[in-house]
Amino acid sequence: MCTFLVAPYTVFPLAAGIPIGFLSSVGVPAIFQAFALVIVGAITGMSIVGFFANRANSMTYGPYSQSIGTRVRRYLHLAINYISAFLFMIPVYCQLPSQQESVNHTLNVLPCLPEQIWSHPNYFLVSTNNLFFSW
Repeated sequence: MCTFLVAPYTVFPLAAGIPIGFLSSVGVPAIFQAFALVIVGAITGMSIVGFFANRANSMTYGPYSQSIGTRVRRYLHLAINYISAFLFMIPVYCQLPSQQESVNHTLNVLPCLPEQIWSHPNYFLVSTNNLFFSW
């Protein structure tokens, strides 16, 4: 369903692309489409983790043997994880480069990119700096 609504045509090795899904033809801005696509992935991952955590607790302690304090801690943990799944990409989307800066950076990195890609009105570039986070 999400690939029908938001289908990004990505440009590698940059975090760039053009949205070509149904929402793009309706006129939804690319920033909202990208945000929705990332949020769907984060919520899916959080749901899988929550399912396995609940399953592990039920198998260890039994489905009805949890105290009120344990349930409150578990629900608080899930609530914090779901809230962070919605909010973790906001700093990235608040620092998006302008359209002209995106095109300039793209052409510096990929000078042979066809014009119909970087001149598209919905072309987006998520970041112009290359930061790699590691432990």
